[in-house]
Amino acid sequence: MRFIFTPGLSRVFCLLLLVAVAAGAAYAQSSGHIQLFQSDIQVNSDASLSVRETIVYQHSGKDPVSGLYRFFTTSFPLACGLRRLARFQQLEVSRDSLPISVRRFPKSDGLIVEMGNEDEQLSPGFYTYAITYRTSGQIENTPGFDELYLNATGGWDCPVDHAVVNIRLPAGVPATQVTADGYTRRLGRQLSGVNTFHLAGGTIAFIADHPLQAQEGVHFLVRFPQGFTKRLTASEEAARVFADNFTSFFGLITIVGLALCYLVLWIFVGRDPKPGTLQPVLTPPGGLSPAVLRYVWKMRYDPQTMAVALVSLGVKGILTVKEKEDRYVLHRKSTDNKSLREMINAAKADPAMAIATEETGLLSAMLLHSSEFTFDYAHATRIEEGATNMKEALKHRAEQVYFRNNYQYLAVGMGLSLFCLLLIAFFEIPTEYPGEQFRLVLGVAGAVIGTPLISLTVVRLWRDLFSHAVGRIGNVGLMAKYLFWVIAFLFAEWFLLAKASGLLFWTIVIVIAQHLLFAQLLKAPTRRGRKLLDDIEGFRMYLSGEHPNLVSQCGPPPKTPELFERYLPYALALDVEEQWAGQFTEEIARENRSGKLEILDWYTGPAWANHNPCKLAISLREEMAPSMTSLTVPVDAVTWET
Repeated sequence: MRFIFTPGLSRVFCLLLLVAVAAGAAYAQSSGHIQLFQSDIQVNSDASLSVRETIVYQHSGKDPVSGLYRFFTTSFPLACGLRRLARFQQLEVSRDSLPISVRRFPKSDGLIVEMGNEDEQLSPGFYTYAITYRTSGQIENTPGFDELYLNATGGWDCPVDHAVVNIRLPAGVPATQVTADGYTRRLGRQLSGVNTFHLAGGTIAFIADHPLQAQEGVHFLVRFPQGFTKRLTASEEAARVFADNFTSFFGLITIVGLALCYLVLWIFVGRDPKPGTLQPVLTPPGGLSPAVLRYVWKMRYDPQTMAVALVSLGVKGILTVKEKEDRYVLHRKSTDNKSLREMINAAKADPAMAIATEETGLLSAMLLHSSEFTFDYAHATRIEEGATNMKEALKHRAEQVYFRNNYQYLAVGMGLSLFCLLLIAFFEIPTEYPGEQFRLVLGVAGAVIGTPLISLTVVRLWRDLFSHAVGRIGNVGLMAKYLFWVIAFLFAEWFLLAKASGLLFWTIVIVIAQHLLFAQLLKAPTRRGRKLLDDIEGFRMYLSGEHPNLVSQCGPPPKTPELFERYLPYALALDVEEQWAGQFTEEIARENRSGKLEILDWYTGPAWANHNPCKLAISLREEMAPSMTSLTVPVDAVTWET
């Protein structure tokens, strides 16, 4: 998909921007200034505050203004990442002694109050606003003292010529035991310039000694002895902390609950049976094909499985493999003009050369209707068909018999965690902002479900394809394409989760890590599979040469070129092909010099030009397997579109 930013679109964009600016300016006060801001605060015995704010605002008439808006901070940080929330009641606003309409917009960290009718515009001149309200939760109890910290003026978008804050403490508070400190703060920086006066009758006055700039507010801290305001009991305080930090506790409960859920599932369905005593095994365990052994050993399908099956078919005399210019071409051996099905039936007569079900499905996709098949872009659909046939056959033969993925239990954990995180997201954004809620909910769902899936996909693609053949034709463009989509997904998630708090973000990160961890831990072999895995490890010991004390009635088989070829597919399947090939270097070289070497008539390519078994094994692993997939088939030119 191509997006072109034409001049016409740019004009539309600018028009939309102007509309947004005009809408946002309806309650802007940047076109004027506040001559006087005075706040009179009464500390009540029930620990609430009764506040009356008087604001004298001069409108210059430069920009259209419908009224003022005031931001009240309602969230105050506590220890351990917790917070204390303030509550507002009985909010009334008048302008020039006449009541006006008020709209309240809760935010995650405060409250926005819009004062005025958005359908009218103020004429240039002076206006006196009076705001009265009652608030609780502002006083913090400390041992022996009560503390009141407040941003009394808030941060206005226009300058304030004079700012005065009067605090009246409850009757009877000893003036000698009261400490008060005032300062101004702007853009996170603490400034000076507030004079503090202790007046008669328990009143403290804070007066700014300079005009306040935009976003500069008067802050103060008053500390007075306890006993003059009501204190919450321990149970009431705990209940309030829980209510104010519901999302924090719910996020912690989600993390701990998900861990316990996964732990219980792992104990009952994901814990591996204990391995048995390992000993070398001289023949393929259970008479199974190399593809099945690899599928059980890895507990999943990967591109090497197809390469292993094709090498096995070559050894059995069903097809030939020709490597030419980074392409692999398959040819069906048509002895006496037999069809493919006739060849498969003939092979069944010899148990050692029998063709497995998964190998038959691969042959049917590639060589059933033609005698030749090339791994290139034009045959990507048939390559995918062959891989699908193999996956279905391997799943039928191995899953639930030798191992279980238990992905259904992982889906349960992802569903529960998603439900809990969506509840947190709903509480993060007030209901007055449905668009923001929807965006955050969409971001949470995408992160909890999409991130684990994309992470597992990227890891598998790199491990199975890119790490072995980064320089292969087409792979650079393929990697760039996948990298583009990964970056696009991360950018989309960043945009959707922009309004998420740090708590929600880290909860999502921990939950995703739990999903990724238990996606691996919940996979488990059955008891029959555990026995097969023990035999596979014993067979790997034999193939890799790790059997110095190998004892059997007849001893290990003699190292002949025929034995190397027969077990080469198994060595490739179990990732010990290089160790297996290294044991036959001298024998193959000796027979090659004598002119008696008669193996690998099914393979033609540069890797076997010098009859070096190690070079052949490395080529089959690093070149053949990554090429035989619909994702990385060679192409003449790397072009892709988004």
